[in-house]
Amino acid sequence: MRSLFNQYWVKKELVSKELGKFYSEIFDYRQESDYTDYACFDREQVET
Repeated sequence: MRSLFNQYWVKKELVSKELGKFYSEIFDYRQESDYTDYACFDREQVET
């Protein structure tokens, strides 16, 4: 999903590179929270 988002939205400049990086980060956080027994996020991660 992430690679398709980058390929079709970010590379075609329909979405900014910063938003693409943000999407990548939140995708990783979602994966971590869904597939680990206990996920811990620090304040900075939650506030961005």
